[in-house]
Amino acid sequence: MQGTFAVDATTLTLNGAASNTGGALTSLPSGTVFYNQASAGQSLLLADYGHLQLNAFGKHFQRSVGVASSLTVPIPQQHIS
Repeated sequence: MQGTFAVDATTLTLNGAASNTGGALTSLPSGTVFYNQASAGQSLLLADYGHLQLNAFGKHFQRSVGVASSLTVPIPQQHIS
């Protein structure tokens, strides 16, 4: 991603790898980003999210992320790496 990708108050579903090469992901508190890769190891983009949803496969947190409204994690202990 380069430039600014504004989720605003909509929903963005990421079904595969996402990377940031100098841009920014922005979201209003009512916006939702859903990380939905069907295997473990999907990396989260460094961002401040409104609603952050993760599916049941393990995710990689490169650093801490901000969540303004809600975090939905089906099995929390499987998401830490």
